[in-house]
Amino acid sequence: MDINKNIKIILILYKKSLKQVICTISTTAYLPKVAVLYESLKGNTEFDFYCLITDKQNIISGTSAVQYLTLGDIEALIPSKIFGKYKGDALRWGSKPLLIQYLIQKGYGKVIYVDNDIYFTDSPQIIFEYLEKNLFLLTPHFYQSNPNRHARWFEANFRVGLYNAGFIACTSESLDILRWWQGCCEYNIKKRFFRGLFDDQKYLDLIPVLFDGVSVVKERRWNMAAWNDFEYDYVIPIDSKIQPLFIHFTALTLEKWGNEEHPFFHYYQNYVRMFKNQEFPLTSSRKRHLIAVYFRYLYWKIERAIEK
Repeated sequence: MDINKNIKIILILYKKSLKQVICTISTTAYLPKVAVLYESLKGNTEFDFYCLITDKQNIISGTSAVQYLTLGDIEALIPSKIFGKYKGDALRWGSKPLLIQYLIQKGYGKVIYVDNDIYFTDSPQIIFEYLEKNLFLLTPHFYQSNPNRHARWFEANFRVGLYNAGFIACTSESLDILRWWQGCCEYNIKKRFFRGLFDDQKYLDLIPVLFDGVSVVKERRWNMAAWNDFEYDYVIPIDSKIQPLFIHFTALTLEKWGNEEHPFFHYYQNYVRMFKNQEFPLTSSRKRHLIAVYFRYLYWKIERAIEK
């Protein structure tokens, strides 16, 4: 009898049997995005679905299949400085490692976190299957890789980070990674390029260096967006006929893919169609974000002009 072979088979069966969950974080104003995210997942595979609401203390009513949590639920199980230190966007970003740890402590063996503006066009089961061989999954931004083409996007690799924090997948064996990430978020969540900081995201660059069992998923159809559809990247061209696994519909993606001539316009149409008559107001926080993005762009332009 091959004992080692039997042990491997048992481990494979055990990992296949782990409870699966997909989760996201939102404020109440953006719950229509959560509804569209969940709708894009329905019928694909077996999983539970949780949404952490960061601006309400009471559980809201909604789709019975979506299980809502409040910050109080998380804090009762995972105490952290994050709850008292941040508010608004920083609180949402810093809550990611806390929410994932919460779900692991609740008995889930495989956890997928996605931002609420993610939209699946294929089954997430392949992600869960990746977690049978890996503890932690990261997706690169795949920003421009050639410094002589779109220099600002090339430099974004170093300003913003190599990996996108809008998607994280891990198993219950990755608690050390999550606690380390939590500690980084407790240290600081802000955009300070000269200090090497970019919210909760830039810290992810260190995870493959510090920890084993981390896989950088290089399949380009994972976490597709306006920054990596790359009609301008001649180093690693994208096939316009590719079917994304999931799409990150940020404001930039909506703007770019909303062009009828864009090869992924039909995905934009499907996404927008799912909202029907729902609208998202341009909130004051969103206005501040857009203004901040514009001034960071101006700062970059001024630096380049000085260098020349």
